[in-house]
Amino acid sequence: MDITTRYNQEKETTIQYDITELLHDDLSDYVKHKLERSNEDEVKKFLSLFPLISQVQIKEIRRLQNAIKKCFPVEIYEDIKDEVRDIIADYKWKNSKDGKTVLQIEKWIKRARLQLYVDFQEEKIYIGRSVHIAKRKREHITNPSPYSYFDQTLKKLGEDAFGDYIVETLQE
Repeated sequence: MDITTRYNQEKETTIQYDITELLHDDLSDYVKHKLERSNEDEVKKFLSLFPLISQVQIKEIRRLQNAIKKCFPVEIYEDIKDEVRDIIADYKWKNSKDGKTVLQIEKWIKRARLQLYVDFQEEKIYIGRSVHIAKRKREHITNPSPYSYFDQTLKKLGEDAFGDYIVETLQE
């Protein structure tokens, strides 16, 4: 197998998207639009609680969510209920110990990807996360000569805070 094929296969088996893009703290434009069409005070109060930024808001969101049920058809209320459930679950996860750890790793990964792209534009380097082991980072380089500079770059980015990382040199 040639080096480009192996690189592409390895890259495809790691998580490459930004986890923070999957987390929601606000209602979708569709739901907001449906809510904004109402003149009910409870609906306006409900809308004002988003984006969700504090644990204290959750109790009031749930109270108002029940109060506005009468203002909307079942289908729209179900959409509201589903989005609120997801927003609250995301809020709780990102404020949990595991969530904070994963988000800190994600922040490191974004900085490292940007820095490595700037410093090693001609190299095939990626940083990914295993689906099963979120705390392990995997970096691939095709040429071992920049290894010491590459290692120094990772240390500057603070990789020691997240445990082991693997540097693999792909050979043709």
